[in-house]
Amino acid sequence: MKKIKFLATCFTIFLAFVGGYFLTNKVFTTAQAGEEKEPPTHRIHSLDEMIKDPILANAMHTNDNYKFLYGKVRQKGDKGESFAEVWINQNGDGKYKVIWYRDVNDSENVYESTNRGDKVKTTLKKHGKVEITDSLKKMKLPTPEKRLQNAVYPNWNGTFTGTIVDSLIHPESDIQSLFLRSKVSNDGVVEILGRKVTKFIVDPQYKKDKVDTGHYEYYFDNETGILLKIISYDGNEVKEETCFEELEFKVINDNKFDFKL
Repeated sequence: MKKIKFLATCFTIFLAFVGGYFLTNKVFTTAQAGEEKEPPTHRIHSLDEMIKDPILANAMHTNDNYKFLYGKVRQKGDKGESFAEVWINQNGDGKYKVIWYRDVNDSENVYESTNRGDKVKTTLKKHGKVEITDSLKKMKLPTPEKRLQNAVYPNWNGTFTGTIVDSLIHPESDIQSLFLRSKVSNDGVVEILGRKVTKFIVDPQYKKDKVDTGHYEYYFDNETGILLKIISYDGNEVKEETCFEELEFKVINDNKFDFKL
C-alpha cells in the first residue's frame, strides 16, 4: 500500500510540473518517467534528432553546467505579473533559496522556500502556512538505450524550486515534449545580460500546444544551457514573457541555505 501511494505521489508531481508550476513542494526521493498523454504521432522529431544541435544537447543537463547561480526572474502576461529572486548551489544533490512574489500587486502573496540539502522549508505568507519536506535527490537518468519511448525525463535534483524559475533553469522537459511536436529553427546568436545566447523559434504543430495562432521564442545561454528568456505569442502579440533580469554565477555562502527545524 505504501508503495502504491508513493508511486501515485510521484506521478501527480510529474503532471503538475509539465502542466505548469508547483504551488507547494511535495515529498519524494525518486522520479519516474511519465508517459505523455498525446499519442506519439503528434511528434514530428525524435529526441536524438533534436539534440544534434549542440545548444539543445547542452540544455538537457543544465545542472552539470554551473555550480552557483543568483538571479532575478520576472514573468509578465495576460494573467498578471510575478517576480522571483533565487540562489542556487549545485553541490551534492543541490540547494536553493527562492522568494517568489506570485502577484506583484499583492504584497501578501509570497512563496518562500529554502532547501538546505536534506530538508526544504516552504512558507506561504498569505495563508500563514509553513511546511518542512524532504529534499529531492538527484535523479539518475537512464542511458539512451533504456529510455522509454515518448517519455519525458526531467533532470530533477535539489534545485527544483516549484516556481517560475524552473522553466528557465530546467529546459530539458520542454525539449523532450513541446519541441518534438514543433517546427524548431535556430535563429542565431544574440546577447542578453552580457552573455551569448542562441534564439530558437518554436512553432507548435499540435493544436493543443499552440497559443491560439502563436509561437514561442526560447533564448538559451550558450555556456550553461539555461534559458534567459521565453516568450509566447498570440499571433504577433506577446502573450507571456518569462526572463532573467539579473544573472550571476558567483560563489554563494552556505549560510544562505540554512534554517533551523
